[in-house]
Amino acid sequence: MTVRLPREVATQFLRFVLVGGTATGIHYGILILLHEHYGWPLVPATSTGFAISAMFNFTASYFFTFRSAAPITRSIGRYVVVSGTGLALNAGIFWLLNKALHSHYMVAQVLATGTVMMWNFSLGRLFTFAGNRAPR
Repeated sequence: MTVRLPREVATQFLRFVLVGGTATGIHYGILILLHEHYGWPLVPATSTGFAISAMFNFTASYFFTFRSAAPITRSIGRYVVVSGTGLALNAGIFWLLNKALHSHYMVAQVLATGTVMMWNFSLGRLFTFAGNRAPR
């Protein structure tokens, strides 16, 4: 069975993957830097990386991925709620896989990222950046 997404959703998802890939690189780079080079514990290191990459991700998502025409102040408030929940999901999944199940920290992070990615796209499209689209 083949699932076909409407063109607008497929295009947004491709832009989301590009922006998200960049944000993920920022997140992982900070995680590795703080843990490997500065000796930070893993959960604070991944949480810090997540928070910093979220700032980039909001800006790129608002203007590029979703091309939102919704008021930016409304979107920021919604983004904080969605990203805060995403941060909790990321930290919880990461902790479960890394600490409770003893997975390597990067394996745990990749799996947590995949889960949070679907959360972020769905809520970004339907809630955070919802509204009329800005002209192209």
